[in-house]
Amino acid sequence: MATARVIRTGTTQTVELPEGVRLNGDQVEVVQRGDEVVLRDPTSLKPGTQTDWERLFDALAELGELIGEPPDDPPPEDRPGL
Repeated sequence: MATARVIRTGTTQTVELPEGVRLNGDQVEVVQRGDEVVLRDPTSLKPGTQTDWERLFDALAELGELIGEPPDDPPPEDRPGL
């Protein structure tokens, strides 16, 4: 795993990315997920590609296919007085 150096200048931080991890363009999207910081090229989502939500819903649909259909529940009992 490569590591990067963090440089603090006033109230901002700069991260020096190693040579094997280069980004195109001069801007990135920054997302913090718990203790992870994700840098993403904002131009990487081309028209016709899936968003994060669409990928999530597709993954959930595949999970449902793996699990199978839920069993049929018997009809409720007719219980007078309840």
